[in-house]
Amino acid sequence: MTALQADARDLAQEVFLLLQSLDPSRLRDEFRESARQQVERLAREVRRLASDESGAPFAGVAAVLEEAPEAPGDWETFRKRLYVAYDALVVSLRQQAIDLPTLRPTNYTRSLFHVCSAVGSALLVQHVLSPQGMIWVAGAFTLAGWTMEISRRHSALVNRLLMGIFKHVAHEHERHRINSSTWYTTALLLIALTMSPMACTVALLVLGLGDPVAGLIGRRFGRVRLANGKSLEGTLAFVAVGALAAGAALALYYPALSLLSVGILALTSAIMGALAELFLTHIDDNFSIPLAAGAGCSVAAALLAIS
Repeated sequence: MTALQADARDLAQEVFLLLQSLDPSRLRDEFRESARQQVERLAREVRRLASDESGAPFAGVAAVLEEAPEAPGDWETFRKRLYVAYDALVVSLRQQAIDLPTLRPTNYTRSLFHVCSAVGSALLVQHVLSPQGMIWVAGAFTLAGWTMEISRRHSALVNRLLMGIFKHVAHEHERHRINSSTWYTTALLLIALTMSPMACTVALLVLGLGDPVAGLIGRRFGRVRLANGKSLEGTLAFVAVGALAAGAALALYYPALSLLSVGILALTSAIMGALAELFLTHIDDNFSIPLAAGAGCSVAAALLAIS
């Protein structure tokens, strides 16, 4: 990596950290002045780099940073504009082999959708669908998901239409990357093909409840940083909530299990899901987490001789 590429990467990472500090779950009135100072400093640095021909990818970010908010109510609009500009910067710099973290800002609508989807799917697994039915339903959703992905790759109009329909639950980076829902349905199909309904239920709840809570806690209270920008606070919240959700489902639907078995299965699944979120950063976590959690449950069940 050249010195200029390193400068571009470091500056882009500072923009990422600024956006993290402006997240709706973190920004408070007492932090606005320090945020303004950070914006002004970054504006100078980005302006310097953007003035060079090789700094052209920063032009969009520079334009947003030049307009620091004046009123408290302007910060959310500023954050959204900077988020879009940062995402375009990520796409541009990745073409130069400069890898940057993907931003996932707090989206309470998306988090609620996440929880409802997981709980609803778990109820279907336990009350409605047979193992064969799980495969057919997951397969249908997976086929629909990948059909939409292919369609929007070949048509900008379809991409704009779909992103408009799902704008309240979609992240900006999903405009040009495979949607998390597509990875989610693909993971469910693989789980339905290879794992038991018990493991599927646990995987759904670990992802659906543990992941959004981890994001909310990590963005709001995260202080101790672990691998890949994740926080200790968020990871512990993931394990705690994921294990509680999985344990509650196991105790409810599999009453023959001992309390110790329930605890081992739930905790193993939650820990495996948290490790996947922590280390498998180049794989969408809606794919890696349920597979890891389901596998953890399956292995633990086999070791405990639970059929």
